[in-house]
Amino acid sequence: MILETNNLVKNFGGVKALQSASISVAKASITGLIGPNGAGKTTLFNAISGFLPIDSGSISFDGYEIGKLNPSKIVKLGLTRTFQTSSGFPSMSVWENIMTSGSNEYLESPFKVLRPSKLLREKELKVSNKVRTMLKRFDLKGLLDKPLGDISIVEMRFVEIIRQLMTSPKILLMDEPASGFGPDDLDRLREIIKWIQDEGITILLIEHNLPFVLNIVDYVYVLSNGRVIGDGLPSEIVKNKAVIENYIGKQNVSH
Repeated sequence: MILETNNLVKNFGGVKALQSASISVAKASITGLIGPNGAGKTTLFNAISGFLPIDSGSISFDGYEIGKLNPSKIVKLGLTRTFQTSSGFPSMSVWENIMTSGSNEYLESPFKVLRPSKLLREKELKVSNKVRTMLKRFDLKGLLDKPLGDISIVEMRFVEIIRQLMTSPKILLMDEPASGFGPDDLDRLREIIKWIQDEGITILLIEHNLPFVLNIVDYVYVLSNGRVIGDGLPSEIVKNKAVIENYIGKQNVSH
């Protein structure tokens, strides 16, 4: 397993956001995390990615204990994530936003920029070529010079995915990537997610669109009230009585 959480507990005052939440994610898999609003899914993502300290439990990623690491150190180990609301620099171009995500301390040094070496130019060219490749793969080359704040929500979500892929992750956590997508956009997102998996990157995703998530994941966990109430193959989850009572029975799965 590339990622494991063991008995995670997180409380916000009297609210028990996570109650002994344990999941295991297989390398190169697409694993889903579903459940009703307030189940603790995003809290679990925040804990795994270092944005939220846990009260107890452990988080193991690729052989490292990351439960007490900050987000920047976790990203360097190869774990990154998207958010429900895409972020970035609205006044900067799509190109510039993606370039900043592919940068590092070496490229960001003002002293090296003032006196660029051959190595610096080679590193910058490598990042630039990767940006072009990603924009072509996502069919977004036409947005190259557009300010990030001027593109659509769907386009911004795809740019957000590219920005995280620029860090060369081993695992990508995706928080509701299909939110606001129409049928054509969902087909495109499905194809992109499968491509990311084919590139050897593990995916853990939160999603409320049940038909979408159950048709794309290899394995799925269901959270309710901060607890894992079921896990298994998609075909098994839809027959799980606890899952039906706590979640699926409340959903319009034809949506």
